[in-house]
Amino acid sequence: MTHEYSLECRRIFEQISDFIDGEAAPEVCRHIEEHLKGCRDCDNFIDSVRKTVELYRKESSYMPEEARTELHRLMEEQCRELKKKK
Repeated sequence: MTHEYSLECRRIFEQISDFIDGEAAPEVCRHIEEHLKGCRDCDNFIDSVRKTVELYRKESSYMPEEARTELHRLMEEQCRELKKKK
């Protein structure tokens, strides 16, 4: 079954980077957290992105520069693809 993302889900996706980085305003964080309580798909997606970012930050210092650059490019490409699906 494919999840049909609501307008609210799309708004959440637009703020995901600031939310995960802890840079979103407190009221935005509260709003996203409330949404995640009722939307398992968004909750799973944000959890997956959060884990990916944490892994990248932790492990990228051990990667050769060429591999780190390619990984970063692939992550940006995936984000663009997700935005197109909205």
